[in-house]
Amino acid sequence: MPFPIFLYALWALWPLAAYPGGKLFAPLVFLIGLFALPTLFTKKMNYVVKTGLSLLFWVCLSALWSPANEGLFSGGVLTENFALEASYIRFVLTLIGCFLFIRLVLQAPGETIQKVPVWIYAGITIHILIVLFIAISRDQLLGSQGEFLVPTGQSMGRNVNLLMMAVLLLLGGLALSWKRARWYLACAVLLTGTLALSVRLDGMAAVFAVLLSGVVLAILHYIRKAGFRVLFNLLALILLAAPGIALMLGNLAPHLVGNIPLTAQQRLLIWQATLERIIEKPLFGHGVNAAPTWPETYATRPEFLAQLSPDLINHRIIPNHPHNMALQIWAETGFVGAALAAILLVMVGQKLPVPASLSAGVKLAVAGLFGTAVAYFAVSYS
Repeated sequence: MPFPIFLYALWALWPLAAYPGGKLFAPLVFLIGLFALPTLFTKKMNYVVKTGLSLLFWVCLSALWSPANEGLFSGGVLTENFALEASYIRFVLTLIGCFLFIRLVLQAPGETIQKVPVWIYAGITIHILIVLFIAISRDQLLGSQGEFLVPTGQSMGRNVNLLMMAVLLLLGGLALSWKRARWYLACAVLLTGTLALSVRLDGMAAVFAVLLSGVVLAILHYIRKAGFRVLFNLLALILLAAPGIALMLGNLAPHLVGNIPLTAQQRLLIWQATLERIIEKPLFGHGVNAAPTWPETYATRPEFLAQLSPDLINHRIIPNHPHNMALQIWAETGFVGAALAAILLVMVGQKLPVPASLSAGVKLAVAGLFGTAVAYFAVSYS
């Protein structure tokens, strides 16, 4: 069976994985990675894999001092709340699947897809229809009427976020084979439509993702030889400096009240509260998945509540996770976990090809994937 079949399977199953908020992607990545198991016996592990396994070992080891008492599964797929609750198992499956899949890609023949397969179109079309239905039925689903911009359920925001990632990857693929005028039209229609859906469903992270993807594309275009090293080194530096960045943003938070959206103001306070947790255990952290066990509400922090709506008085300050991956790595695995993750990022950046060797379409797809991933993990996901 040819290699692209495995890759396209991701797109064929994309709407199914996206509907419950993307929580099926980790098991899916692991299953796809299983196709690379035979390659484990052909090459020795390099230092990148060893560093990744060291990070994985540390994350799993931190479960020993974590206050979280995790079960294995929770919820159900049809009720949109399915989750693999045991974080260490989820991390093991995802990381192993990623490494196996990357190894499979590296051993495949160097082929360029000249035509986007029909099932990729089908997968994204189904996803668009799902998001359109959610956008049209938003008020009924929320039980509210009126304002255009209102907070929406998590699954709504996650669906439009994942749609933006799919659209940016699709545009990169189309750039490989479509004529420029036709591609510009597709770009205008898809981006405008997806941005409108993002605003409708309060998915402002998707807007941030587009802007950040543009910055990444510019870096890859103008830094033709060291573009990837610059991106991954910068990401590693930001990860290590995350507590200091959170401190600066926390000092700005009281002065921004009324000038930024409520969700942005709330995130500044979440990050400030997370920084306080990091200071408590800076070296080893509180343990994997400790964040959901922190019960403090805004009732305990009147200075925080004064910057938000009084209706949030009984809401937890850190709702399940810090909504910033760098701070969560610091809070749960400490400096040791942050340092291992930063080293791994630098190593990955050294392994990637020079941007000048990639076509415009591939660079666009990479920029879209990198930009959206960094944006979402900076402000939305655990």
